[in-house]
Amino acid sequence: MSAPLPQIRVGVAVITSEGKVLMFFNSRWGAFSLPMSKQRTWADPTAPGGKRLESYREAAIRAAAEVRGKTLLAFPPGPGLPEHQYQQSDADGELKIYDFEIFRVDAGPAGPPAPGVAAEWLTPLEILDESRVPISKTARHLIRKVFQLPFGGAPPPRPAKGRSR
Repeated sequence: MSAPLPQIRVGVAVITSEGKVLMFFNSRWGAFSLPMSKQRTWADPTAPGGKRLESYREAAIRAAAEVRGKTLLAFPPGPGLPEHQYQQSDADGELKIYDFEIFRVDAGPAGPPAPGVAAEWLTPLEILDESRVPISKTARHLIRKVFQLPFGGAPPPRPAKGRSR
């Protein structure tokens, strides 16, 4: 009997502006990705045992602030969009279960990232374009989920305007 796979809980921020998504270069992964972070345990004297696990939302806010380099005004309240998947970790090659909670936040006018952060604003279809590299597989998967795009990346057909039968 094999050991259970490690479960990694991750908060993800999909920062949008004018139909584009902020992608940043994650040097550890060697690819552009979405701001995301594993939940951390913090010292908290008011919590039982003096420690508490941050929420998915707190992890996503922290990741977004690191990329943007400033505070966020419109971070959505409450739980995010859940996504549970098996994913091989590109960092160490070991299979893990990733449990994502995704928060979509409008950044207002597209602005520069934090100093020293390589970033680019891309449309969801540009992110899904397999000829555009390097973009992480995980980011592409989560963008499909958030924008409800099929696996091939093409948006669903829009109904014709004006005529109805």
